[in-house]
Amino acid sequence: MITIKPFGGLGNRMRVLHSVLSLKYERRLNVKILWEHSRSFNCSISDLFIVPEDIAVQEFTMSLEDRLKRKITENFRKGPLSRYKYDLILREKDIIEMRNNNYDFLNLLNYKSVLIETCQWFYTGDEGFLYLNPIGQISDQVQQITRNFNKQTIGIHVRRTDHTLSIKASPLSEFKKRMQFEIDRNKNTMFFLSTDSEEVENELKVEFKNRILTYENKELSRNSSKGIKDAFVDMLCLSHTNKIYGSYHSTFSHIASLMNDIELRVINVLPKQKEAN
Repeated sequence: MITIKPFGGLGNRMRVLHSVLSLKYERRLNVKILWEHSRSFNCSISDLFIVPEDIAVQEFTMSLEDRLKRKITENFRKGPLSRYKYDLILREKDIIEMRNNNYDFLNLLNYKSVLIETCQWFYTGDEGFLYLNPIGQISDQVQQITRNFNKQTIGIHVRRTDHTLSIKASPLSEFKKRMQFEIDRNKNTMFFLSTDSEEVENELKVEFKNRILTYENKELSRNSSKGIKDAFVDMLCLSHTNKIYGSYHSTFSHIASLMNDIELRVINVLPKQKEAN
């Protein structure tokens, strides 16, 4: 059995779910999901996805005291107490190191009980990108928006408020250049815009007018369940466009492109020597 604890934002959690779902369905593994509510991600998994009955879910919130206790005991995770519950415990740094060493994660099948805490890919699988189906309310909202798409609708994902690197590498001026280029190529071009900045949305609507489609009245904060659900609607709408221009170092637009295997072009004006910084 694999117990998985994904963390981070929506895109990060979805790539972790893809990894464990790929293992589950390819190798018929039992899976349990530990779903943490945090200040930056305060949403139940059942408010986003239809979770199959054969996947166990435990939702929780960690207090500051719990986090301190975890820090104290983390160095002993391979000791007798940890082994009492799990044969193997892998945290973020372990997953990164194993990936860097080309570890075959199918070897996890050799353990009876494994706990993984990560926001990283650890198994890609052979069946494309797997994710849990969205709940009906979210699917309905996506359908209402995407029915206004034409065949030339392009996705635009502009990450701003909490991501300094995306702001630096993916300036709005560069998005505008690419958008105008697409219009010059095809006068019927429309754009679905996903952004966490009301200022960006207003500026692009002024410049490109009725070519811009958005999910209206969405909540930008990730501290509420509605904010996370609205972000998921945005992601799914992006996945229904025919191409995405995305922000640098953003898992969000990457996951959207994988859902329906569409082209992703990442806006990055940084010199190559600075990309890794």
